[in-house]
Amino acid sequence: MSLWGNKETAAVTGTVDITQGQATVTGTGTAFQTELKEGSFILVGGVKYKILKITNNTSLTLTSNFEAASVDDGTITKHLAPTYLSLADARNYVS
Repeated sequence: MSLWGNKETAAVTGTVDITQGQATVTGTGTAFQTELKEGSFILVGGVKYKILKITNNTSLTLTSNFEAASVDDGTITKHLAPTYLSLADARNYVS
């Protein structure tokens, strides 16, 4: 559920290959090191996977093996943490 109209996901640059039964995601034209963080989540086909390790901009490892059918030249999205409005900031918007 979105909070204050924020998006819950955002597109990740490039395309990826993921083999069924493997935990490695290989990217083409990706920027994993700048767009993602270890411990955060990506969504592949609507299924959430946690990132264990980001090796470089084109390779990362999931905490569990990919269970769906293998993906070639697919896209992924990153799961965004909710953005919260502080009480002090809220007072500026609500009278």
